[in-house]
Amino acid sequence: MSAYAALQKMSGASSILYGINGESDNDESGTIGYLRNSSDEEVEAEEAEVPTTSTMAPTPNIIRTPSIVPKINSFICESNFIPNDDNFIVFHDHIIIGLKANEYILINGQSKMTIQRGAILINTGHYMFAHPNNCIPIIASQSQSLPIISSTQVVDRSGIKDSKTDENMHLFSSNYKSIIKLENLYTGLEKIGTYHPPFKRLFYSHAVIEDEDLTEYERLFKTYSFEIILRDRGCIGISIEKLWLNQIQLLISDIHEDLIPKTIMIIGNKNSGKSTLSKTLLNSLILANQNTVSYLDLDPGQSEFSMPYCLSLTNHSKPIIGMNVPKVSGDEDSVSHYYGFTTPQSQPSQYVSIIKALFREYDQVYRPRGHHLIINTPGWIKGYGKELLNELTAFINPNQLILLSNNTDNDNMDNSDNLSGLTFQNSRCFQGIYQTSKYSPFQLRMYNKLSYFHQVDTLKFDFNSHILLRSPLKLSYETVNSSKDFKGINMVSVLNYDTGLNFELNDLLSMIDTSIMGLYLIDHEYYSSLKASLKKSEDCDYLPQYLNSTDYVNLINYSSSNNIFMGLCMVHSINTKDEFFNIYLPGHNQHRLTEMITKRDYKMLLVKGDGDIPSPDLLMFDMLLKQQEDLKRLNKKRKKNPNVDDKDVLKIPYVTFENKNKIGGIWKTRRNVMRRSHQR
Repeated sequence: MSAYAALQKMSGASSILYGINGESDNDESGTIGYLRNSSDEEVEAEEAEVPTTSTMAPTPNIIRTPSIVPKINSFICESNFIPNDDNFIVFHDHIIIGLKANEYILINGQSKMTIQRGAILINTGHYMFAHPNNCIPIIASQSQSLPIISSTQVVDRSGIKDSKTDENMHLFSSNYKSIIKLENLYTGLEKIGTYHPPFKRLFYSHAVIEDEDLTEYERLFKTYSFEIILRDRGCIGISIEKLWLNQIQLLISDIHEDLIPKTIMIIGNKNSGKSTLSKTLLNSLILANQNTVSYLDLDPGQSEFSMPYCLSLTNHSKPIIGMNVPKVSGDEDSVSHYYGFTTPQSQPSQYVSIIKALFREYDQVYRPRGHHLIINTPGWIKGYGKELLNELTAFINPNQLILLSNNTDNDNMDNSDNLSGLTFQNSRCFQGIYQTSKYSPFQLRMYNKLSYFHQVDTLKFDFNSHILLRSPLKLSYETVNSSKDFKGINMVSVLNYDTGLNFELNDLLSMIDTSIMGLYLIDHEYYSSLKASLKKSEDCDYLPQYLNSTDYVNLINYSSSNNIFMGLCMVHSINTKDEFFNIYLPGHNQHRLTEMITKRDYKMLLVKGDGDIPSPDLLMFDMLLKQQEDLKRLNKKRKKNPNVDDKDVLKIPYVTFENKNKIGGIWKTRRNVMRRSHQR
């Protein structure tokens, strides 16, 4: 698919205003519009000629895999399970399902699953058996393919503990292979659609379902946090192809030949199935080893394992069914660092430095514990993206490098070009599965931001009230006139901006106001040694102290204990008269931050890269609707009396509801626009 076709199909740069149904208008003009920092931004960089390095890599072992192309169009779009009074038992907060041989269900929404009898296959590939203590959360959203739960034959009875109760006793017969229990799981994510209308179908919510469109059994799910897809409604299930399963089984067998933890890196073009394969491998290794697996996510654009604008190393001991929900900040079993951008090309040297630090953390802490490592990479394998891969593979030297491609023959010219110059011990080619999400990269990044700032605890989110209805945290900032024992925000920095070179210091507030910033704590002794390099202005003594981007790069040592990354904060506004920031940050992080500053005497640094606040958090949607309704009423009155004033109309700065003329007016803000005739 071309970049233009992808943009046409996946256009998701929704306006701050929406129609009555919460849907954004489509742009049907004949121009190519590129949204900055979308995952399609690297297209030009990929096409550019970049000299390859002359470093000779050791001759790797290339493992040939079958070149059979799986049938990627045979999607499963509905359950073949047919509910009745015998196999479908309904309770107020859970249901029990009996599956016969070869039956499966597609699950949409959020639930907790317990296997009560026998065994099941998840996504047609992951074998799990009954045990009362194995309660698995399922977070299934419309941004991804839905999980499939199918019955299967028990392989080994050892370890299986069936749960026979009065509720399911009649299902313990030869007619049924598997019994599962699905319980309600309300995390708060189901309410994100009321907070941001374009996400009203992202998670299952009975509030958006019309009764007249439902069958008798579908109507039962209106009291649950999940549903079973009983007929084709445009959903697609995750059905792992048999060829993938065979290749994964061979890979795991090779890994188990010795007891040394292995590193597996996955590369491929955009939308080729890297994240799906990474998660499939993660689940396969966890279930095969019953041991924790480490996961290094190198995609800063739309990762479900990292905070927005960050890169992370996380550890997982349970399989992930559906969407991964990151743990709250401060989790001791994960390491994150602020990168600041959504594409590696914005700060490539910083990008590589963070990845090397995260890999060292794995090498020194988690590899000795026996953790295997899975590395998921961005879809940028041409041009300068290839140069980054050259450097990263030379440093990591993965045991297994998996290339997702249209052709699984290693001798294929494109595959040979993609693998040339990379350092690895063994390589495999997997058939790519090319499927586009219903939601654009822009929308997925917005979801990541909203879920981060509205997360209350692990698997708990608050979208009941607007974030602006909460009082912001007031943090004083240090100026040239502050005392030596000042506690608060000691310095700020903007990546790629040095004073006198890229901007003037008196423009600083306009650069950081109303933005998302990374928050680092710096050891106070280390801070004292660099205080002389901070930029101050005697003429603007109300400004916070500024750290140049070049000094920031030298300051933050990602492998050092002198600095601690505390997550993200949202700068709502800056009061220059009283010298404080109004900020929002997740509630679970606020107490930890206060304790670190007051009791342990850390100094605080706020740093910004790309940091747009999501529009739903910037303005209250209800206020916009009220202004729109006020204007409608005013226009009706003015038709009868043109002299009616607008004193009763709610006024919001920088927002207008007046229609623009198509000719001579301004419809939309556009960036990097080229007409078709301008293409070369």
